[in-house]
Amino acid sequence: MKSARVAIAALALSASMPLWGQTSLGTITGTIQDQQGGGVPHVKVVVTNTATQLTYTRNSADDGTYVIPQLAIGAYELEATADGFKTYRQSGLNLEVGQRLRVDIRLDVGNVSESISVTAEIPRVQTEDSMLGTTVERKRIESCRLMAAMYSIW
Repeated sequence: MKSARVAIAALALSASMPLWGQTSLGTITGTIQDQQGGGVPHVKVVVTNTATQLTYTRNSADDGTYVIPQLAIGAYELEATADGFKTYRQSGLNLEVGQRLRVDIRLDVGNVSESISVTAEIPRVQTEDSMLGTTVERKRIESCRLMAAMYSIW
């Protein structure tokens, strides 16, 4: 019975210790293509955290790919603009812990003043890597510490 208590205490303590390899940040990445499926270079991609209103800007590479790393978890809106194409807007992007959220974009020919807005999209499945992450609330960590302290008294 004592070994079970020790095991539970060790598990509770290890849950509250920081894990250096983990991060609370995420990445938004994707490919920007024209109507024929060709990559569109030098597209200005702006993502905005809807809670903080902080914006992050990157330009797509020569093959149309873009990567916006080191983003805090939360809800984002994305906007892509390029000369000769309609502005693309997408809201409702939810970035989770350690996630590499892929948002591929198709730009339609038109004026920048014209725009295409995408909303209410189904939840995305992460296909960039096999990592999983979750957020643990402080209350849950404190509860584990309390349990560990209680078991160590027995």
